[in-house]
Amino acid sequence: MLFRSAGNGTLALAEDYLERGRILHRGKDYAEAVKAYDAAIAIQPRHLQVHRLRAEALLELNQLLEAAQSLDVCVKHGPPDADVFRARAAVRTRLGQYPGAQTDYTRALEIDPDVATYAARGWNYLVAEAPSLALRDFAEAIRLDPKRADAYGGRGAAYALLGQYRLAIADADESIRIGPNSPRLFYNAARVYAQAASTVA
Repeated sequence: MLFRSAGNGTLALAEDYLERGRILHRGKDYAEAVKAYDAAIAIQPRHLQVHRLRAEALLELNQLLEAAQSLDVCVKHGPPDADVFRARAAVRTRLGQYPGAQTDYTRALEIDPDVATYAARGWNYLVAEAPSLALRDFAEAIRLDPKRADAYGGRGAAYALLGQYRLAIADADESIRIGPNSPRLFYNAARVYAQAASTVA
């Protein structure tokens, strides 16, 4: 979205900076890409495409707060966009802003319900120590995709936190059976087994 009051020359200059930013971005020169995007934003503060790309570059630089600010602009001034809500939810999760992330995942699901977002919100609920809410999200993710290993791992973790260790172990086993195997998958399964063993003890 661009300000209508801007002249054609100003619009063209903002687009030039945007294109320069894209070229640098593709070349993985994220710091210089951000500078180009900032120059475009200085001319057109509500250029949503620039803010979105700027957020992506800032995430590559692990500058989470600044990335969140650009995504805030996209949410405030753009049409409802599930991908933007998912992106901001992921950033908020990394910042430890779990309630805000959960709200963003919920907005994304209202627009475009999908397996990955249910699973992501489920893990967010787990980290926020809300296993009952996580359980529902992982169950929905599994319903939509019975072959999603991380959803079984997450549901197993939720069961373990709720003291339902037999169900927890069964889900951890299923996550490993489905695969593909990865350090994260084995780590999550190992945590479930440890929690279940602790419950039994």
